[in-house]
Amino acid sequence: MGEWAAELERFWESFHPLIGARKVWLDICDVAFMDRRGKEILQKIFAATKAEILADSPLTRQFAEEVKQTPYKNGLGEVYE
Repeated sequence: MGEWAAELERFWESFHPLIGARKVWLDICDVAFMDRRGKEILQKIFAATKAEILADSPLTRQFAEEVKQTPYKNGLGEVYE
């Protein structure tokens, strides 16, 4: 994700209030790198929505498992699972 983490976060902050109870899918099939910030943002999205994470390779499946298994901690130290 790297440089795209900030863009993903901007999108999520504007999109999140609009989704209500709708199902969310995160397609990470073409992701070849995930830095700490990108992982944190995906954890935040997953914690808020329990999104389905679409992954199609051993690497992206590993990323998906890391996102699902690690609780999101916000900047105040609060944990969301």
